[in-house]
Amino acid sequence: MGLTKYQQEQVRSHIKSKVSGGCPMCGQRNWNIESDLQFLGALDPEYRQPIEGVLYPLVTAVCGNCYYIAQFQAMRLGILA
Repeated sequence: MGLTKYQQEQVRSHIKSKVSGGCPMCGQRNWNIESDLQFLGALDPEYRQPIEGVLYPLVTAVCGNCYYIAQFQAMRLGILA
């Protein structure tokens, strides 16, 4: 699923309001928002295997200077309902 321009702008707005010093690696404030969502799975700590059906959609922001990657939960940002 690709993010719309509006959704990408929501993420940029969130970053601007929460990241006070810019990129934690280089300090720049030029973030590129990836248009595709990434998914993070959950592992069962006892069996050390993926838990079927447990996925967390993430939005990825990449620093335009040093390429540091930051990820945010799409559902918490309101990107997915």
